[in-house]
Amino acid sequence: ALGVAIREFPLDSGFGFAGYLLHEAEIERDLGLGELIWQLLPGKKACRVRLFRPFDDGTDNWEEGYAWLIATGQKLKRVFARDWD
Repeated sequence: ALGVAIREFPLDSGFGFAGYLLHEAEIERDLGLGELIWQLLPGKKACRVRLFRPFDDGTDNWEEGYAWLIATGQKLKRVFARDWD
């Protein structure tokens, strides 16, 4: 599987994880990548949002895998950079 940890939010930051979590459905819809994994990470100083995609690393599909990582990263940057307040 290919996976990306798309964002870490310090718990004490202004808008932070809870603010994004209020917009979870809208964020997932705007990304169009399926359901994200929203992780609070109790006992840690940050939270994380993750996404995985099936991938067989024993094949020659590395170009496809890298293309997915780049496209996904660009979508995540665009959506999480929006002002969600």
